[in-house]
Amino acid sequence: MDDAERELADAVRAAESVEERALAADARVALIDIRFHRTAQTGVGRGDVLRELEAVVPVFEGSEDNAGLARALTLRGKLHFWNGEAEAARDVFQRASRLAETVGDRAEEAESLQYVLATMHRGRMPVERALTRFDELSSRTTMNRRLEAAFLETRAHLEAMQMNFDVARKLVQQATALAVDAGLEVLLDSHTRPAAGYVELLAGDPVTAEAELRLACEGTERAGELGFLSSITPMLIDAVYAQERYEEALALTDRWHVDRLTVPEDVDAQAGWRRVRAKALARVGGSEEAERLAREAVAILSNTDYINAHADAIADLGEVLLRAGRAHEAATAVREAIRLYELKGNVASAGALRARLAESQVDSR
Repeated sequence: MDDAERELADAVRAAESVEERALAADARVALIDIRFHRTAQTGVGRGDVLRELEAVVPVFEGSEDNAGLARALTLRGKLHFWNGEAEAARDVFQRASRLAETVGDRAEEAESLQYVLATMHRGRMPVERALTRFDELSSRTTMNRRLEAAFLETRAHLEAMQMNFDVARKLVQQATALAVDAGLEVLLDSHTRPAAGYVELLAGDPVTAEAELRLACEGTERAGELGFLSSITPMLIDAVYAQERYEEALALTDRWHVDRLTVPEDVDAQAGWRRVRAKALARVGGSEEAERLAREAVAILSNTDYINAHADAIADLGEVLLRAGRAHEAATAVREAIRLYELKGNVASAGALRARLAESQVDSR
């Protein structure tokens, strides 16, 4: 990474010295991307990257460099997406994909389209509408095996939300087979196994979910894919927690502390770690710290349009409050979580939460 950073910095200086503004801008986009992913070492944050992009985008537009503009927009879209702005990100990714298509940059088009799919999954778009859009985009996903696998596993998440578990499992199997056949085994731990785990969590099988998610966590850790690990870990902890292994769930939050895995701007991972640690703490006697973390998770996600993740955080706040003996406050939180799940169309999570309420004798009406 150090070598790549040095080479790109040299490329920026060389291009600027001969007034090749578009070439310098292109190298600068790659350089700032690397530095952002090394925030702990470089101190480069989201605001720094956005300022750099604001400076280079007009250069690409002025020189009609659609390839460079597509790459810059894809990075801008990622920054919106990682910050929980799924709707804003989708507009940027769609523009990037169209530009990449015009210049025949299939790799860039595929990457931006993959994020378009992710925004529909993570954002406020209702599941039924998202599935319709997936149907409309399906013909474009076959141009790239990595994109095709992402299409299948992301669709599996959506089908699982609607309790179409057999359909979701088949989609995960197809994504797995595609990745293996295409020599993309790297996707198994970062994408297909997490998708399989998510499907089984929603289907009410935490044992099978744990098996898939533990392989995914350990695999991404070995590969150094810490950003993916930070997003997968909360699901593994959910699976362990569901089996009433609370001490182990808490220990996993120590083993894979979010601040060691990803940047502060990664709202999904930051909130996810807080919510699962909170409910594990609530079970082992740390009620005050548990409530603080649970409320932090809710606060982080309340500024995003990650509606499903927001509902997860509120549901876990309800769990923390219930463990603290504050049933009325817990019921209020749970009703709000159910409302958000239903807005998304996540029938599975809403139904499971209602059932949990009934078992706890908390009034959910």
